[in-house]
Amino acid sequence: MTAAAPEPAQGGVASISSCVYNLTNTIIGSGVLALPAAFATCGSALGSVLLLVFALFSAHGLHLLSLSAQIVDGNTASFRAVASAAAPRFATFVDLAVVIKCFGVACSYLIVVGDSLPIVAQRALPDVAFAARREPWILFAAFMVLPLALKRKLDNLRLVSAASLLCCAGIALLVVSEMFASDRDAETSYVVADFRTLKNLPIFVFGFTCHQNIFAVNNELRDPTRRRLDLVVMGAVSLALAFYLIIANA
Repeated sequence: MTAAAPEPAQGGVASISSCVYNLTNTIIGSGVLALPAAFATCGSALGSVLLLVFALFSAHGLHLLSLSAQIVDGNTASFRAVASAAAPRFATFVDLAVVIKCFGVACSYLIVVGDSLPIVAQRALPDVAFAARREPWILFAAFMVLPLALKRKLDNLRLVSAASLLCCAGIALLVVSEMFASDRDAETSYVVADFRTLKNLPIFVFGFTCHQNIFAVNNELRDPTRRRLDLVVMGAVSLALAFYLIIANA
């Protein structure tokens, strides 16, 4: 009697920490630049509550998407697979929406590069004329990220994501140290609920956008059980929330 061959292991080879790094790096984006102004408008207490509320909503959405991914298509889940199972007529529309969203986010990063790096370069290299122009820095950033965008697996970016998060931690430390070093005599508002607060809600909502990558996490995570996927989700959202609260309140 021939022994049955063991079933192949489910999922990929990515660890929980690798998935947390990558998902957190997806969450933290250029929107963090607008958070201090949003907090100044709505107050530090209300701003912190809004961040917490939308972080919980985002985590719950990620949890539901991870469940959907495991139900519809095993280790090759995607937004299209979920949409095809839930609403087949809208599957192409969902794919198009994800493409437009990702394209818009990529453009926003290049805009931030074009707005920020020329200012830094002009101070560091005052004698170099082209350093103060937007175009060279935008092209430089595009060519730098192109090889990373061509990676076939999200897990291949784990070291880059870890380095990015270390940079975020360094920025948070600089902001906190500057806060303690400066004399802040201005009065701080804690709760301001008016029309300006309503206008700033999209900043809080889109601060936790990463849902397109939960399918890659599901496909690549080693032993992708519900508990392990939820650990990834809570770890990533919690790290992003902590970073946002530090930057916005400092």
